[in-house]
Amino acid sequence: MKEADVVIFTLPYPLVSAQLKIIEAIKAAGNIQRFLPSEFGIEEDRIAVLPPFQAFLDKKKCIRRAIEAAGIPYKLLRCLFR
Repeated sequence: MKEADVVIFTLPYPLVSAQLKIIEAIKAAGNIQRFLPSEFGIEEDRIAVLPPFQAFLDKKKCIRRAIEAAGIPYKLLRCLFR
């Protein structure tokens, strides 16, 4: 990551937690200007969900909080259904 400016994480749901390792690597590299996490979906803080989906949303919240705590510049891309 020492020679990258942007990191885009697009792996599927089973690997969503792998982003925590990527966040640590980005923080260690210190040169990443923007991180786009695997966040193609909904705003998890603004919806009510059924129990099977709750575990997935909890992981997404944990990842977003880790990005914010690490101070990494990031952008969330979400589909807004109205």
